Amino acid sequence: MLVLVVLWAGMARAGQVAWLEYSNARFGYIFFHPVYFEPQPEADNGDGRRFLAPEYEAEASAWGSVLLAPSLENEFQQVQGYLIQGGASVTYSSKGEDWFVLSGYAPDGRIYYRRTILQDGMLASFILTYPEVHKNFFAPVVELMAMHLRFAE
Repeated sequence: MLVLVVLWAGMARAGQVAWLEYSNARFGYIFFHPVYFEPQPEADNGDGRRFLAPEYEAEASAWGSVLLAPSLENEFQQVQGYLIQGGASVTYSSKGEDWFVLSGYAPDGRIYYRRTILQDGMLASFILTYPEVHKNFFAPVVELMAMHLRFAE
C-alpha cells in the first residue's frame, strides 16, 4: 500500500509540471515531454528530435521508423541485442502485441528507458537517459512519457 501511495505522489508531482507535445509530421507520432526538456532541432531526415534537460543531466530522443524486421518480436530481439552488444545491461523488459519496453544501465552507468510502439508497419520510439541519482525524480516522468507516446488519430 505504501508503494502505491509513493508512486501516486510521484505521479502527482510529475503531473504538476507543464507538459508539451512534439508531433512528428513524417511518421505521425506524438511524444509528450515535460517543459524542462529543451527541444533540439529536428533531425535532417524529419524522423524525430532530441530533448535536453541540462539541470537534471537528462536526455530524451524520440524518433519514428518503418518496421523492417519480420515482426515486432524480431525488432525487440534486435534492439535488445544491440544494447547488450554496446555494453548496456537490460534489467527490465516487457512487451505486448504492439509495443515493447527495455530499461537498464547504459555503459556510462546512466539509467535508460526505451519504449517502442507499432501501428500499421510504423514504429515510434523514445529513449530517456538520466543519472541514477535522479531515479526517483524520473520514475513518474518515464511513466507519463510512456503512457502518452502514441500515433496521431
